[in-house]
Amino acid sequence: MKLKIKKELLQKAVSMVEKTLGRNLSLPVLNNILIKAEKNNLFLISTDLELAIIVKLIAKIEEEGSVVLGPKTLMGFLSNSPEGEVSLRVKKSILYIEQQNYKTSIKGFDNKEFPLLPKTDKKDFFTIPSKIITQGLNQVINSVAKSELKPELTGVFFNITKNAIKLAATDSFRLSEKTIDRDKSESINTESFILPLKAAQEIIRIYQDFNDILFFYKNKNQLSINNEENEKFNVQIISKIVEGEYPNYEQIIPSDYVTKATASKQEFIQQIKAGSLFSSRINDIEVKITGSQLFVSSKNNDVGEYTSSIGVSVEGEEQEAKFNYNYLLDGLNNLEGDEIVFKVSKADGPVTVESIKHKDYFYILMPIRK
Repeated sequence: MKLKIKKELLQKAVSMVEKTLGRNLSLPVLNNILIKAEKNNLFLISTDLELAIIVKLIAKIEEEGSVVLGPKTLMGFLSNSPEGEVSLRVKKSILYIEQQNYKTSIKGFDNKEFPLLPKTDKKDFFTIPSKIITQGLNQVINSVAKSELKPELTGVFFNITKNAIKLAATDSFRLSEKTIDRDKSESINTESFILPLKAAQEIIRIYQDFNDILFFYKNKNQLSINNEENEKFNVQIISKIVEGEYPNYEQIIPSDYVTKATASKQEFIQQIKAGSLFSSRINDIEVKITGSQLFVSSKNNDVGEYTSSIGVSVEGEEQEAKFNYNYLLDGLNNLEGDEIVFKVSKADGPVTVESIKHKDYFYILMPIRK
């Protein structure tokens, strides 16, 4: 293998693929990345067998070839070398790098042990702009269950209909849903699947600074995501899909409310943060709606007490309930706009928080039982 490429592009690509790697003791090859030169492109690949990331870059390929190596030393060298073009050459599984007056060699090994990646069938697909999908995943990802007791809850549920794509996540204590309008001309009309949490996190990490259209290809038990129209810096994520059937969460969405309070989002957030300083070990704060006021209070016998109030517009009955302040902040921070509505379905029942102006996202939270 012999090639030349811009150092900043190579460094960005190594950074993208190395962050998915963990420590795999049973298959040590998975702790490394594959670097492959083919035709006019340089490929960098990492995988843990559940998820793979492939970065494709345009490079001046003089000789095709490949090498497998640990990315830490390569990333360290690139981080401490000057900008400009870098020369790569592989001989007997050793990567030689030259840049201006910098030279180094990094020991690697043959790529025979590196796993083959599944091929992507590009027949069935849908598209979402990168900015929209990363924002949408950011709004629901906090609600994904961390426990493996219910594997079907450990990912983000995609429900694709003719008019929209709904993203949903729940850990049984809270529920988030985001609705995204879709292009009706695409090949997939209806489909549903569960995207693993790690894959959702990688989509956010990798694509949040892009301004591309992302292509989603659904093949049986896997999903492939690609900004394939970007020739300069193309990134593909291949992920297995969570097995199992997602629960019918729509049946727990309240259809009616006994109390609605409209409040300033930022003021509500500030008062919850202040109240969190005095919460107990279970991270609880109390929210009370009475008259035209919303009160936030907390008490810790070892620290002290806290009470504050916000002027709100109220419809319906007085309400009082305790919530996990972290969970409540997660929902409020994901709302767009300056004003939010805090809706209570019944006494000691779930509450829904949503934006006054932006109706494409809502967040439901169960109170802490007294």
